[in-house]
Parts: sequence; C-alpha cells; structure tokens
Amino acid sequence: MQADERQTGAIIAFTLVELLVVVAIIGLLISILLPSLARAKFIAKVVKTKAELAGIATALTIYHHEHNAYPPSRTYCAYGCPEKVKDWAELPIELARGGYLPAAPPDSHLTVQMTDPFNPDRTYKYLAPGRGFHNRVGTITGIWVPDGFPPGDCTNGKTYTDPKTSPVKFVIWSVGTFGDIGYWQALQYHHPLCPSAWYSSKTEKGLILRARTADKGDFVPE
Repeated sequence: MQADERQTGAIIAFTLVELLVVVAIIGLLISILLPSLARAKFIAKVVKTKAELAGIATALTIYHHEHNAYPPSRTYCAYGCPEKVKDWAELPIELARGGYLPAAPPDSHLTVQMTDPFNPDRTYKYLAPGRGFHNRVGTITGIWVPDGFPPGDCTNGKTYTDPKTSPVKFVIWSVGTFGDIGYWQALQYHHPLCPSAWYSSKTEKGLILRARTADKGDFVPE
C-alpha cells in the first residue's frame, strides 16, 4: 500500500534534451506557417482592394448620373508642390462632400476617409480626362490610353483630354507593390494604363486597378 502511494505521488519531469526537442519542433512549425500566413494576409489585402475599388466605381457612377460629369482629377508635381507629391491623383474631395464616400476628419490631409491598404496613409488614386487641378490650379487633365485598350500595350497610345472622345472615362487604382507613392511608377507607365504595370496573380506585383471604358463597361485586369 505504501509503495502504491509513493508511485502515485511521483513527479514526472522533462530532461533538458527533451525540452530542447520540443522548442525546436515549435520553432520549425512557426517557420513553416509564417510564410503561409504572410501570403494569406497579402491576398486578403488584394481582395479588399479590388472590392473597395468596385465601391468607388459605383460612387463615381452615381456622381456622374447626378452631375453629368465625373469629378475633377488632382495632380501635383514635385517642384510646384513638393509636400503634396504623395497625394498625386488622390480621390476627389467632391465624393466626400456629396456623401458618395466617407468624409475625412476636418484636420486630416486626406480628401476621403478611404485609404489604400498598400499605402495606408493615402487614398486610392484617380484620374479622368477633362477638367481638373494641377498644384491646386484649374487645368485640363489628360489620360494616356494605349491603342486597342483593353488591354493594348505600352508601344502606342494617345493622351485624351476630352471626356467625350476618350475611350477611358476614368481609372482608379491602388499603388499595390510599387510602394508608398506610386507617383513615378505611374508616370513611367503612362498614367497608369500600360499593361506591364498591372498586378498579376502569377507574379503578385504591380498596380491594382479598375477602369471605366466608353463602350465595354468596367475593365479589371486578371
């Protein structure tokens, strides 16, 4: 009876080697799972971006229905307005003033309270041919459209300033994997309808965009 009591009250302990093996296994599992979790988080951002771009396109459609025009584009250059270069092609504040999209707080630098998941401190980008502003001065905005769009290529194209003749009525996009500005990349890729700039699920790189065409509805690259 006494022997049984001694066995029941025995303390089972891990050796140092066993403990190290457990730690090593946990570390191995973490190293395997982390890349998968990081990729899942990235894909979730892509999905969210595409859904929000669709929502912005709907807001622009309603705005156009009520005003018979799309809101003006806003562009900036590094020399004339260096503090605003990151806001190049920001979403038009008219969408917030009219209640089409959420308004940003009064003390915010944002025009609309809807930020790009790949550029959290800035709005999505927007360009449309026609009236607009450059460095806060009224101007006419041009949008480069490749021949045969969509998709066309980067070899030949034309800059359209008249919304009545432009094959693209507006383009909205996320800077995607181009980083926190996407300004110079958009200039390099012709504002930004050059197919080589677009996000691809194969490479998982590029701009994520949505464009409204004159006769084919909304275009979203695969």
